[in-house]
Amino acid sequence: MKRNEVRVIKKIGIILISLLLVLALTNQVFAYTIPGTSITIGDPITDPDYYKPDSNTDASGATKLQTIGNTIVGIVQVIGMVLSVAVLAVIGIKYMVGSVEERAEYKRTMLPYIIGAVLVFGITNILGIIIKVAGLLF
Repeated sequence: MKRNEVRVIKKIGIILISLLLVLALTNQVFAYTIPGTSITIGDPITDPDYYKPDSNTDASGATKLQTIGNTIVGIVQVIGMVLSVAVLAVIGIKYMVGSVEERAEYKRTMLPYIIGAVLVFGITNILGIIIKVAGLLF
C-alpha cells in the first residue's frame, strides 16, 4: 500500500471511532403527548404533581453496596499480596540456585513481575483510599 492509502485508511478509522463514540454517548429521551391535549407526560412544568420526591429515603442499598465493595477490595488485596510474595520467593530461590545464564534470564523476568506487583499493591490500595474518602464525603 502507498502512504496516501494508509493515511486515508487511518483517517476513515478515526472518523468511524469518533462517530461510534458520539453515538454511544447520546441520551435518549422518551416523552409523549396525550392525544387531543397539550399535556406532556413526564413534564414537571405542565404537570407539577409528576415529581414528588420522598422525604423518607432508604440508604440501606448504598450501605450494602459499600460493604460488598470493601469485601471485594479486601479479598483482591490479600490474594494479590500472597501471590506476589509467593512468586517473589520462587524467583528469588531460582535466582540464587541458577547459573550465570539463568540469573540473566531471571533478571529479565523480574521487571514484568515488579511492574505487576506495584500495580497490584498500588491499585488495590488506591481503591481502598478512594472508598475511604468517598465514605467520609458521602
